[in-house]
Amino acid sequence: METGDPEEDKCCGDSEAGGAEEGGECCEDDSEAPENQVEEGDACDAAEKCKADSELGLDGLATAGPARINPHSGNLMFSPVLPGGDAFDPRPGFSYNSQSGESGPAGDGWTQRYQQSVQSQPDGSVQVVNASGSVLTYSDRDPVTGVYTPQPGAADSLRQTPDGWTATQPTGFQVFYDSSGQQSGMASRTGNLWTMTHDAGKLSSIESPVGRRTTYAYDASGSLTSITDGAGRQSSFTTNAKGQLASITNPELCQTGMEYDAQDRLATIVDPASNRHTYTYDGQGRVESYTNPLGQATTYSYLSGNSTTTPIMRPDGSVTTLVFEDNGNLRSKQDPLGNVTSYTWENNHVTSIENPLGQITTYLQHQTANAGIRQGGIVNPLGERTTYAYNSSDQLEAIVNPLGQRTTLVWNGLNQRIAKVDPAGYRTTYSYTSDNQLQSVTNPLGETTTRIYDTLGNLIARENPLGHRTSYAYDDAGRRVSTENPLGYRTTVVRDNLNRPIVDENALGERTTLTYNMNGRLSSRENPLGYIETRVYDGAKRLVAEVNPLDERTTYGYDSTGRRDSVTNPLGATWTSVYDAAGKLIANVNPLGERTTTVYDEASRQIAVINPLGNRSTNVYDPAGRRIASVDPLGHHSTTMHDALGRVASQVDPLGNRTSYTYDDRGNRIALENPLGHRTTSVYDAANRTIGSVNPLGGRATNIYDAAGQRTASVNPLNERT
Repeated sequence: METGDPEEDKCCGDSEAGGAEEGGECCEDDSEAPENQVEEGDACDAAEKCKADSELGLDGLATAGPARINPHSGNLMFSPVLPGGDAFDPRPGFSYNSQSGESGPAGDGWTQRYQQSVQSQPDGSVQVVNASGSVLTYSDRDPVTGVYTPQPGAADSLRQTPDGWTATQPTGFQVFYDSSGQQSGMASRTGNLWTMTHDAGKLSSIESPVGRRTTYAYDASGSLTSITDGAGRQSSFTTNAKGQLASITNPELCQTGMEYDAQDRLATIVDPASNRHTYTYDGQGRVESYTNPLGQATTYSYLSGNSTTTPIMRPDGSVTTLVFEDNGNLRSKQDPLGNVTSYTWENNHVTSIENPLGQITTYLQHQTANAGIRQGGIVNPLGERTTYAYNSSDQLEAIVNPLGQRTTLVWNGLNQRIAKVDPAGYRTTYSYTSDNQLQSVTNPLGETTTRIYDTLGNLIARENPLGHRTSYAYDDAGRRVSTENPLGYRTTVVRDNLNRPIVDENALGERTTLTYNMNGRLSSRENPLGYIETRVYDGAKRLVAEVNPLDERTTYGYDSTGRRDSVTNPLGATWTSVYDAAGKLIANVNPLGERTTTVYDEASRQIAVINPLGNRSTNVYDPAGRRIASVDPLGHHSTTMHDALGRVASQVDPLGNRTSYTYDDRGNRIALENPLGHRTTSVYDAANRTIGSVNPLGGRATNIYDAAGQRTASVNPLNERT
C-alpha cells in the first residue's frame, strides 16, 4: 500500500479523470495485490501513528515535488511506481534513498520494491533492507520461537524459519526470505502467494497467485533494462556511465529523467514535460534545498543539541520548525504563527498529542503476541474513551465507544472477517472465494449481495439480493473496459497503456474523448456533440486556465507556496484569496473589492467570520473540537450540546427554545422533540432503513423496501399508498 507516496511523474497516476472503479467499496476492499499491502518500514499500523504523521505530511516526510525529504535525517527519497495490472498483479517500483548504502541493478541508493533482503551480522543480529532502502536491525533472536526483537520504529516482526526468514506486517501480510537472505515470496493475510525467482542474485520474475508473470531483464553489466508486466506492457530503463538509473520510460513512452551531483546523489528529477525539480545537499549529505520548476525554493536547516531541530522555510519566507527526538520521533511542531503542537511517544508510537490550546488527546496501546504495537484506544480531551479489543490472534475483535456500545468482529481461521455484530446485536456476514476475495455480504435481514470473479481475480459481476446482475468486462491488462447494468445497457471505456480513460461511450453510443499532457494531467475533454473543453497547467502541474467550448477562459493564480490565490472569470472579474503564514484562508475578496475575513484560534478552528459590512459571527468550541455555541452579528446566541459520540443531542436557539434528539444503539436518530415538546419518532429495520415515522399527532407513515433495499412503496398517515 503506497498511500504515503507523493504525486509522482507516472504520466498517468495523477489524472483527474481517474478514480475508483464503479461499485468500489472502500470499507470492503477485497484487493489482495501486494501493492495494497504495507511495506516494511512504512507501516502505519495504528491510527495514532497515522495522525501524527499527518502533522508533517505523508509518512512523516516533507513532500518536495515528486520526491520526499525526511526532515529529521535530511535524506531524499524518490519512489517512481510503474502501472499496475489485474487484481493480483504486483506493481513494480523503485525507491531512491540518498543516505542508503545499498546498491542494486539501478545503481547506488536505489532499491527495487520486490527485492528486499535479510543480511546476517557477526553479532547474531540481522538487518532487513526494505523497499525504501532503509536498513532495520533485528536482534536477540529467541532460540525457541526464532522471533527477533525489532529496533525502535520497526513495525514488522521477524522470525527465523528452517528455510530462511518470515517478516509479518501488522496487517498480516508476510514477506518471505530464503536462506541466502533474498526475498523469495509474499503472502496476503488470507494466503494468496506471490513467488519470486532469481538469476545470478537478481530478481528475474514474480508469479502472481493466478499464474501471471512479471519479468525483469538486465544488460551484460547487470543494470536493469526493462520490466514486462503480466499483460505484456513494458517499461524500459537506462543507466548512466556509473550504472545509476538515468531514465524511466513507461508503456505510453513518457520519460522521467534523473541527474546526479558530483557526489553521485540524486540532484535533479526531470518530469515527462521536461520540468526540472532540483535538490541540493549540505556537507553532511542532508537535503538543504528543493527548487521547483518555477524557480521557487524551499530550504531546510538542521540544528543539533539534545534533539534535532529542523526549520523549513517555504518560498514565501514562512518557517515551520520541527523538533525531533534522537530516534526521529517528532516532539513538537511550531507553525509560522508560533503555534506549537506537542507529541509524546512510547514504543515509537504516539501516546498523546497536545494542541496549541493545551488540549490533549491520548492514545492507548495494545501489545501483540509478536511484540508489535496496535492501537488500544483513544481518549479525547473531554475524557471520552473509545476502546479496541483484540483476540488471541491479534485481530481486532471489538470496538467499544464512549457510551459503552460494543461492535464485534468475527474471524475464521483463514484471517477472514466473516461477521460484524453491531451494538444492537444485528449481524452482517461475509463469505469469500477460494482465492480469498470477498464473495458475498448478507445483511441482518438475510439479504445477500454476491460478487463473481474471473480466474485472474477481476470482479466480473455483482448480483443484488433480487438476482439483478451488473456485469464488468476487462482487457488483457486487467483494466475494466465495459459495464452492463441489469437492463442490458452497456457503457464502455477505452484506456491507454497507463489505465487512463481516453474514450467513454454511454449506452446510447455517445462518445466522450479525453486527452492528457505529458505529466498525465487531463488536458482536453470532447463531449458527444464535439464541444471541447481544455485545461492549461504550469510547470508545477497546477491548473492555470480552463477554456470552455465557447473559447471563454477562466484563469487561476497561485502564491509562491502553491496556494490558489485568484480566480478570474471570462469577463475579467477576479476573486482573490488571502492566507496567513500557516496557510489558513483568512480572507476572500470579491470582484467589487468586498472582503470577508475569517479568524482562527490557535488550534486552527474557525472562531469568527466578518462580512464585508463588518458584521461578525462567532463560534465557540469544546476541548474535543466540537462547536457548542455560535453568536450572530446581532448578538443572538445559539447553543449545541453533544453526546459522548459527538452527535448533536440538543440545540437551543437565541430565544431559548430547545430541540432534542435521541439515537438508538446503532446510531440511528429515533426521536426529535421540538421546543413545544412535540415528538417525532422514526423506526428502522435491521438493515438501518427507515420503515416508519410517527408525527406528533400520532400519524404514522410507512416505507416498504424490496430485498435489494430499493423503496417500493410508501404509505402516508392517511393510509394513501404511493
